[in-house]
Amino acid sequence: MKDTLFRTPSSNTPPEINWTCSTSIDDALTLKGGETGIVFRETFISQIQKLNPFMSPDLTGELIKRMEAIPPTIEGNLLAWEYLKGLKQVFVPDEKRERDVRFMDIQDIANNTFHVTDEFSFTNGRKTIRGMSFSSSTAFLSL
Repeated sequence: MKDTLFRTPSSNTPPEINWTCSTSIDDALTLKGGETGIVFRETFISQIQKLNPFMSPDLTGELIKRMEAIPPTIEGNLLAWEYLKGLKQVFVPDEKRERDVRFMDIQDIANNTFHVTDEFSFTNGRKTIRGMSFSSSTAFLSL
């Protein structure tokens, strides 16, 4: 039953949600820049900068590094949740202050992009993690 419900976006999915299906593991690897990548880089950069106009390419790159450094532990899950919830901040050197970073637009769901893939894994070089990962206004689901 899981296969039928989650292989493609459900008919119960609100039509305003923009789903993109990545049909192959190779596509997902390319989009996330290899096995050590945790986000679909171009999508992440585009969405973060769209939702947070103050985010420069350098700041966005640093944010990706932070996300990729999150440990695969219960504490890491909390840290990832804090990012998704908008509780984490970045220091903006040009403004000399910290700013909240929005990963998702909860007011207008159409501003978000969701990607579904059959397989999403991540390795930190020592351990490979398979599972579900959310980032930016992009959802990556491993089935």
